[in-house]
Amino acid sequence: MRFISRVVLLQIYFQSIGQSKEEIAWIKKHTNEISTDLNDFRDLAFLDSLVGNKRIVMLGENSHGTAEYFKLKNRLIQYLHNELNFNVLAWESNLLDCYSVNENKRNLTPEEMVNGSLHFVYRTDQVLPIMETVKNNNLTLVGFDAQPTVYSDATANYISSINCLGEKTRNQFHQLDSIAQTPTKMNKKNKIRKAHAKRYAELLIQIEETDCTNKLKTILKLGIEDRIYFLLNRNKGRDERMANNLMWLLNVKYPNEKFIIYAHNAHNDPANQKNKYANFKTMAEFLPNSIIKQTYNIGIFGYSGTARNNVRGIYEFKVHPELSLENYLHKSGYRITFLDIENQMKSESNFYLFNEINTMYWGNINNPKILSEHYDGVILVNDISPSTKLKY
Repeated sequence: MRFISRVVLLQIYFQSIGQSKEEIAWIKKHTNEISTDLNDFRDLAFLDSLVGNKRIVMLGENSHGTAEYFKLKNRLIQYLHNELNFNVLAWESNLLDCYSVNENKRNLTPEEMVNGSLHFVYRTDQVLPIMETVKNNNLTLVGFDAQPTVYSDATANYISSINCLGEKTRNQFHQLDSIAQTPTKMNKKNKIRKAHAKRYAELLIQIEETDCTNKLKTILKLGIEDRIYFLLNRNKGRDERMANNLMWLLNVKYPNEKFIIYAHNAHNDPANQKNKYANFKTMAEFLPNSIIKQTYNIGIFGYSGTARNNVRGIYEFKVHPELSLENYLHKSGYRITFLDIENQMKSESNFYLFNEINTMYWGNINNPKILSEHYDGVILVNDISPSTKLKY
């Protein structure tokens, strides 16, 4: 007789009858409801005991194109900053572009900050309140990605204002960056990309010879090295480079600050290789255990609705199988549900946290995993809708 594992039998059993009364009672007892009220943040007080002693909170998402995720994260970021002293917001966007916008944020509108620092998937109306929080508070915006921010001269314009670089270096950077930030035949011609990378490499030498401070030289050189890497390698090795940039930010640039990391669930996953469908090593998997131990990783998922995809158009979140994270958390009855996983003990009523069940990658791709290996906490947003693109 063919061997059938206990987990498979459990899956068949619960797919046929749904969650038990005991499991639903456990969910209702151990979950927290998250509000959407921007004037009252008392519903988030449960975070104090979970992340108050952590240095890093990762805020994930299984889609970049969901309006409700951005609104949710705005509340979470405000609470973490105002109540728990998380003063650095590290975004899945370019290191040098975010630095340039943060340095010049007093002179920029929230729209200009978004367009100048964030990848195009984040350039939405719903992100503007987050940038207003960055602009008007002692909250530092940083990026850790090597991918440049396309269709933006914000960094080139900021570099042009740094007198210690000298006119020649400022003008050369502005010219190079204006070309590199605009998708052209450079994207298809390897020879052109190599030539452009060589000119960037010349800038590294020029910057070292300036009278700028060592701190400024370092951030500029890291940013230019990212541009060179991306021109020559595109997205190959992206997550490892993200991890290296994040480690520099954590250990060198802001060694005494607490961080909020804003990225896709996948980049934040410290155990992606345990997933049988894994096809790449994530940023979090490149981080040392000493950092992971200081981190509380929150995965964010949606139950039903539609989202904007990374290129263009709208797609629908798929129906979830009975044995899934989304279906279990939906039983809380809340519009937005939070569940702590890190501090739970395994029982018959929460076995699904410690055995393989389904989650949705991008909301429409089955991605089964053992939740307790991948997340410290999870959030389910019941109803989602597409984010709306900024007009620029």
